[in-house]
Amino acid sequence: SGRVSDKGGRIYDKFIGIQNPYDVFKRIKEVMVDIKTDWNYPNAIRPETNPGYKTKYEKEGSTQKTL
Repeated sequence: SGRVSDKGGRIYDKFIGIQNPYDVFKRIKEVMVDIKTDWNYPNAIRPETNPGYKTKYEKEGSTQKTL
């Protein structure tokens, strides 16, 4: 977009040249929420189920599975 930051670096605020930018943006936001959730709820204090995300924490194997 031609804008620069205070330090002179370019500011990127658009997805240019991406075939499906809205899907890419949505997936990036989902990953951001997943990371923030993991930060706020480490495995030791994570609830058994999370109905908001339709996932269940499996203690054995340490993976989340979609319900």
